[in-house]
Amino acid sequence: MLKNLLKMVLMALFLDFLDGNQGVDSQSCKLLMKSLPKNFPCTFHRAFDFILSASNPLQTINDLGFSRILTTGGGQDVSSSLDKLKMLQAQSKDVNITILPGGGVNDSNVTILKELGFKEVHSSCSTYSYDGEYGTVFNNPLPNGKRKTVCLKKVESLCDTFYAT
Repeated sequence: MLKNLLKMVLMALFLDFLDGNQGVDSQSCKLLMKSLPKNFPCTFHRAFDFILSASNPLQTINDLGFSRILTTGGGQDVSSSLDKLKMLQAQSKDVNITILPGGGVNDSNVTILKELGFKEVHSSCSTYSYDGEYGTVFNNPLPNGKRKTVCLKKVESLCDTFYAT
């Protein structure tokens, strides 16, 4: 049933599991990956930034069937982790997995990421607004009545900047 639902609804899946030692929980990942269609595009989510106990987490994650790793590079956001992202980008070529920078990606730093060789980035392009003011609503209203939403102007600006060169 899960396989049929995924074929109809999802184009990709973002998930992650860490064990009690801040390493990749291979057992849980394998269990979920078995329930997915073969070659279903899965991205290991930002828990990657918290992995402490793995000699080669890129290889481990790739061996589990993930095609991408969403990461800030371990810092607060991508801008504070550019050196680590560059290192991960280089290491990922040996493992055949894509590093997907995400966390604070915007039109002021996306050019730097592109110059580092990243072909893909992840951004929420979010803003806080009142209902329906900018687009899709992410969550319940804050005490001031605002909600976190996707800002289509930010999406457009990010895309224009990324694809400008």
